[in-house]
Amino acid sequence: MNKILYSCHDFILLAYFIISLCRRAFMNNLSDYGFIVVQLVEALCMSFMIGLVFFNLGDDQPAMSDRFGLMYIVSALYPYMVVLDVIGKYHKERGTIYFEMQDGLYTAGPYFWAKIFSELPEHTVFMLVYAIPYYWMAGLQPDIMLFLETYGLVYIGVYCSRALALAASALLPSFSTAVIFAQSLFTIFLLSAGFLFNLDSLFVGVKWISNISYLKWGYQGLCLTEMPGLNFTCLGAEPGSCITNGEDALRYYSLDDFSVWEGCTVVCAKIVVFLIIFFIEIKFISQKPHESTVA
Repeated sequence: MNKILYSCHDFILLAYFIISLCRRAFMNNLSDYGFIVVQLVEALCMSFMIGLVFFNLGDDQPAMSDRFGLMYIVSALYPYMVVLDVIGKYHKERGTIYFEMQDGLYTAGPYFWAKIFSELPEHTVFMLVYAIPYYWMAGLQPDIMLFLETYGLVYIGVYCSRALALAASALLPSFSTAVIFAQSLFTIFLLSAGFLFNLDSLFVGVKWISNISYLKWGYQGLCLTEMPGLNFTCLGAEPGSCITNGEDALRYYSLDDFSVWEGCTVVCAKIVVFLIIFFIEIKFISQKPHESTVA
């Protein structure tokens, strides 16, 4: 009976810490309205820029290729900027985290869950701002369910970039080293996503990199959502190279080897892996800022 009471007490205490830290983090996020406005403008401008570049895609052969380019840019551009934003924000908080943990105000567990929960609302809003304009400006399929699938894939893809950035931020003591490390991984994942190179032509010794690239799974998931059911004319095609439908286009670019839901599962698994790494780091690696002069 005493064990049950102690367990209930520990659970209530943990929930109290998580809720308190969530409330504080949420209020701090709202108070830093300048940063929120900058991120909203950033997401909106990127979406409009993508929409203008790929405005009202047609059904000829160049437009077919442009659709793959659109999916690649969507899955790479904003996630790249998110890495920088998240690392910058975490390193602003790092000193506070270090001193409060040193004083025993809370442990790694409550901070971890509070960090995750407090940033989900703003992530959801930013993703809506990013996903809506380009989708309709580019003339993608006017189906609400396809739009929601696309939004979901972009949502988890960008969140995976956030998780990667958190892991890099907690691992390395300064902003510059964390950015270099995270951007290096991001670049490797980006190059092996399947747009710049046909994955079937990659050397088997490096092909495994594409299998761990969350950008590859997110990009191919977007292609598998958008391309099936589309038909294309042969206008602009070289003789004998006309691709008449989306299914043939996916096969031509070697992007048909898994389903959308398999891609979602892999990206979500990557998120879990990065978040577990982040938790281990804040629990076992001192978060003392590089710039701190405290012994």
